[in-house]
Amino acid sequence: MFSFFKPKCPAKDFEMADVLLDNIKKGCEGGQAFTGNAEWQLFRGYSSLDEGIIKNEWLYFRIYIVDLATFLAFGDTPKRQLVLDPFVCNVTNWLKNRPAPSILEARICLFPDPANPLIFPPENAEPAVKRLNRRIKTYAEATKLENEQANMRAQVFAALCGVSHDVASIVSINAYLSTLKVETAKVMKKFLTA
Repeated sequence: MFSFFKPKCPAKDFEMADVLLDNIKKGCEGGQAFTGNAEWQLFRGYSSLDEGIIKNEWLYFRIYIVDLATFLAFGDTPKRQLVLDPFVCNVTNWLKNRPAPSILEARICLFPDPANPLIFPPENAEPAVKRLNRRIKTYAEATKLENEQANMRAQVFAALCGVSHDVASIVSINAYLSTLKVETAKVMKKFLTA
């Protein structure tokens, strides 16, 4: 998984990174359009968190999906870095002045063990890049547990959005994640082999 600390920013190969980030921006900064799309509908009525916080969580999750998709498409190879390095630069530049708001309540992930839940504590306001780095690490850890606990990434994401008990939402998120990561990997492969 990648780190947003000191990414390499080659002068070329930014076109695919631009396409990937533009797609994320359209989904996450659509204002009224966002509240009508499928991503938001997965949580409407299930979360007590502010809409802005959920939008940010979707943003971090979508960025993570690009990271995951580059790994699925290319493995840990230099070809992966041709996409990921410029993408990291673009994301860092876009988010560098964007704040991540405070989250006043703890979020709970009941899986994989309801008797010993994973608790995400309240968070202070901070730069969005800092929170994104933490989310990337959180999703990377969930990915490692994916073989032991099905839908772990979706469960963690749902909990971060304030939805921890709704199985239907978790299944929907997992299906959406699967579709999005495969589509993103296909687009990248096609783009780099053209």
